[in-house]
Amino acid sequence: GWAHLIGNMAGAMLFGSVAARIYGWGVSWLLIVAAGAIGNAGTAWWYGDHHLSVGASTAIFAALGLCATAVFRR
Repeated sequence: GWAHLIGNMAGAMLFGSVAARIYGWGVSWLLIVAAGAIGNAGTAWWYGDHHLSVGASTAIFAALGLCATAVFRR
């Protein structure tokens, strides 16, 4: 729904921007998009014919993970 879409957009702006400042725009967005694609592919493989959607939430969690990794490395 709309709330989920707005939440994903806000998460992308927040966590994506922070990750981009830490790792650089190119590297961070490459990792975010790649992790989202791999996560969605894994979900589609796991659920097979019962997989009904491809979402951006996986990529948002990847961005959050990049931010958390930077904090834990310090």
